[in-house]
Amino acid sequence: MRLRWLLRLYPAGWRDRYEREVSAVLDQHDCSAGTFLDLAAGALDARFALAPPGSAPIRRASVRLGVPAAGAALFGLVAYSLLLGFPSLTAHGDSNLQRWAGPDGARWAYLALGLLLAGGCAAVAGGELRRPAVLGATLGGAAGLLDVLLVVALTALPSQPADLAPAVAVALAAAPAGAAVAGLRLARRDGSAGAAALAGFWCGLVVALLAAVAWLSRDVVLAGTLAHGAWLGDRFADATCVAATPATLAACEIGDDLGGAAILLLAGPLLGAGAGAVAGLAGRLGAPARLVAGPRRAGTAAGPALFSVGAAAILAAEVAGRLW
Repeated sequence: MRLRWLLRLYPAGWRDRYEREVSAVLDQHDCSAGTFLDLAAGALDARFALAPPGSAPIRRASVRLGVPAAGAALFGLVAYSLLLGFPSLTAHGDSNLQRWAGPDGARWAYLALGLLLAGGCAAVAGGELRRPAVLGATLGGAAGLLDVLLVVALTALPSQPADLAPAVAVALAAAPAGAAVAGLRLARRDGSAGAAALAGFWCGLVVALLAAVAWLSRDVVLAGTLAHGAWLGDRFADATCVAATPATLAACEIGDDLGGAAILLLAGPLLGAGAGAVAGLAGRLGAPARLVAGPRRAGTAAGPALFSVGAAAILAAEVAGRLW
């Protein structure tokens, strides 16, 4: 398999200096899937390394502003759904929290969870942002925007629940896949598995944020259309959601999507960090000794670490108690 076309993804300055040499090497060897991943990740890495002077602060500022903004948008969608648009959604479903606290108590508990997650996103974005974090966030942004476009495309003419499923699958796969690519490249370049895990965390967080905002925006804007189309025939454990009126069906579906968005936002950074760490270890084993001997400082990971511990605790509580 010849992969010379991937070299067109590299910046012009890199191609002027290295393209002929790398093309010759590719022509002399069989290329594997690992070669494909390394070249693809290298293109992204080269664009960061050869970025115009002064662009790094702009990228960091984009992450500092973009992540809290996406978190605020997500909380706004949650608050609108629970308080104004579909207040009856906590009256349906089979979660234990609704049984224990009742519809009103569950509504405020879900709002508190949304505020906690949005605040956590803003807190980690306000911490130190070095190259691994910005690289992971950029890659996550690209994957997340792909999911946003997929949501828009699949919502155009949906006729059954399965029509909406690919967007969920893409979001779940994009976080670890993008994190692995970023982690492998960082470790091979810097010899640091920690930097790879940090990049993976940011990739997973940004993918989860963008995907969750896209799902809930679709539900809020197109609830009436979906309740007469793609949502018909969906299956629920709660009998009140089966063969229900359009308003009740919309409340049931949006309640499910709120729960799915919460799980994605909790699990996405963890999946990303794990995939980045594994890829980082693999890349570290294959990195030149001179790089492994002198890893670069990745920057503090206190914020992402605290977010991950909290997310893991909430996920464990959800699995143990079926809270939503």
